[in-house]
Amino acid sequence: MLNIKPIPESEAEKPILSIYQSIKQTLGSSSTPLIFQYLANFSEYLSFIWPQISHNSNDILFRKEINDIENLNQVMVNEIFQSGIATELFLQKIQNLPEKYELIQFSDNLKEVSALLYLISLSLRESLKGQALGVKLIENKTTDKEQSHAVWNDISSEFFSHSISQDIKASNLNIQLPTSNFKKSQSLTTTPYPEFFKLMQWEMDKLIVEEKYLFARVEMEKYALNKLHLIPHPINSSLKIVSSYTKTNPLFPELIHLLAEYFPTQTPYRLFAASVMNRSLNFNPKSSKEETPVKSPILLPAAIELNRN
Repeated sequence: MLNIKPIPESEAEKPILSIYQSIKQTLGSSSTPLIFQYLANFSEYLSFIWPQISHNSNDILFRKEINDIENLNQVMVNEIFQSGIATELFLQKIQNLPEKYELIQFSDNLKEVSALLYLISLSLRESLKGQALGVKLIENKTTDKEQSHAVWNDISSEFFSHSISQDIKASNLNIQLPTSNFKKSQSLTTTPYPEFFKLMQWEMDKLIVEEKYLFARVEMEKYALNKLHLIPHPINSSLKIVSSYTKTNPLFPELIHLLAEYFPTQTPYRLFAASVMNRSLNFNPKSSKEETPVKSPILLPAAIELNRN
């Protein structure tokens, strides 16, 4: 288990809060993604690396690569994932609720941010690759269950921050959500949201142990790695650079573990989870079995090749 803990906004000092604000503004996010909350333990390094990430994030060429990754991942999920009966019954129940519209909007944004974080995490890992052999890494690694729990806490936290923010904006701007025979609940705790996220975590827990998911993960990483040389502004995070900013920090070995293993494992899970959410919300269970069968993962390479073209 990691000894290092993320630093939430409520506990961050003023310089870190300023970076958090820049991160949220650049990514269009309502809360600071978990990987940056971990990096906040190394304030000098975060201050060094975030401007590089931000520079790329604002580049239209980088956004194109992110869009390619996002789209391919959705194609993969559409092929390998079939929602369970409990999820389908739940989605039928909220079919005409405005909350479903909000969840779709959220999942669209979550996919984009997750694709960006995935490519960034691979870039940071590859900067260290081949140079960190002499560094003593921590022995205890996080389990899949711990990773899953952390990611879903992050996703639900982002959603509820987003939901509250959207309610405030809609109120201030007199924005009308799609009308229906139902009114949006006044309290977030009485809405369908908690049940939705619980079902999505359950769906992911089932999916990640299947061979087709593991195959898709491998193919997704191959595709994303081929995108690294297309990053318009290469990210410099070599071991020498990282150590120059963090070597006096007793948590330095854990930072190396975060960059080399934890982030590159957590961010693709987050991306697949976002695509599973999107697939579930946009899938019509009444026509699914006849019109949109789940395809064999053997077709994934063809989908990748098509996406390249």
